[in-house]
Amino acid sequence: MNAAQAKKSFYTCVANVHMLIEAYKSKEYAKILNNANLVTPDGEPLTWALKLMHGIKPGRVSGMDLLSDLIKQCLLKKVSVFFTGELKIF
Repeated sequence: MNAAQAKKSFYTCVANVHMLIEAYKSKEYAKILNNANLVTPDGEPLTWALKLMHGIKPGRVSGMDLLSDLIKQCLLKKVSVFFTGELKIF
């Protein structure tokens, strides 16, 4: 929220195992993850790996929970939200 209110560029990656495998296979994709301001683990396997490799046990952060909380904060603080991407209707 601080970055949004200060109109500073900021992006978060909510990473799962698939994303880490893709980053391992693609230097360009790895660069995107490595340059993120914040990367959170979306899945228990990543929290287990962080505990084994670094001795830390972060809580799992579901992407949908994070998005919901962010939108609520934006509403409270009157910060605009913009979405981009492809809309698929099934």
